[in-house]
Amino acid sequence: MDNQKEQEGTIQEKLDKWAKKVLEKYDKIAEDVNMSYYTQSNLSIIKRSPKVLILGINPGSTGAYKKISAETFLKGNKFFSASVKWHIWTGLIKIFKAGGIQDILENEKEFVFSNIFHFDTHKAKDLSNEIKNNPELVKLSEELINILTPKMVICLGMKDCMAKLIKSSQQLIDDELSYGTIGDIPVYGIPHTSKYYTNEECMMIGRVLASLYKGDVKPEKSEISNRFKEVIDAFQERKKQIKPGNILNTMIEDAFIRFGGLDMVDDKWYKISDNFIVRVSHVGGGEVIIRESKYKNGYNYLIEPIRNQDQIIEYLKNVGYELKNDGARKTSLGHKPFKKYEEWKKGPQYVVLGILKEIDELGPKLEDLYDKYHL
Repeated sequence: MDNQKEQEGTIQEKLDKWAKKVLEKYDKIAEDVNMSYYTQSNLSIIKRSPKVLILGINPGSTGAYKKISAETFLKGNKFFSASVKWHIWTGLIKIFKAGGIQDILENEKEFVFSNIFHFDTHKAKDLSNEIKNNPELVKLSEELINILTPKMVICLGMKDCMAKLIKSSQQLIDDELSYGTIGDIPVYGIPHTSKYYTNEECMMIGRVLASLYKGDVKPEKSEISNRFKEVIDAFQERKKQIKPGNILNTMIEDAFIRFGGLDMVDDKWYKISDNFIVRVSHVGGGEVIIRESKYKNGYNYLIEPIRNQDQIIEYLKNVGYELKNDGARKTSLGHKPFKKYEEWKKGPQYVVLGILKEIDELGPKLEDLYDKYHL
């Protein structure tokens, strides 16, 4: 019992010192570029080494600089929990479920979710090269790994996450799973879970990661290729079928329904926040539609305006949504054609990624506008 108490005290003491180092490195940069920064999991509740540490690239949000304390930083993102419906998180849960180890992600004292970089930007590509190429910032993530000593580290993203931590990683499954170590701690890189994962891809990565976690297989390419030939072959076969020229708008709609990770409130309408719902439709060339959650048949927001309606419609216009001219009856706050997503240039299937990333951010932003002037 005394040894356990000593360990608990030690890990929190180390995390406190680490948080102060983060603030020393981040605060000046954050103030200069007027950018907020934070981690995700509540590190103040971690009393012993977690089973898994998940590292993303950076928080997907935007905020102005605000001076914070080490204590506040350690408490993480108040909007994060094990039950969030963020696509990045629900995608990871699908992978863990495929491997039968989803229980790890249900107890916030047993896992940690953080990022290589703590500055928040709308998209990872918006991080400046000065930040992404700063070895001192990456070193802080290495220090976090050494403090937590998890059984396994999972990097979401090969280039901007895994390659930052491990300079010469070993490819276990080409472009799908890489491996390296920090000290004695195994680090595995997988494609970022904001992307569109097929069922076959989830099954392959989930089963391999679960076996690596349990120690049933060694992190060696030849052994994994032999032990998991069936699921690897299934993934490769499915990959051949996914060609941009053969995918219709209905595929985008179906994929959103399967992988959106949102609660359905009506036929193909999904809740993205307390007061807003979304639908993805292949009708009219394909579009995303936003409505207030109180929508009912015959609703007309021109007659019954919602709170802060003008600001909400203006914000949606700024991110590519348009108001449809449907005469005197207005039911939706905005429609965004599939072709307005930058991912459309790569092929229709990539639009799923763009939509899922966007609605992760839209829900909190629309709620903020909805409540902004409400007393």
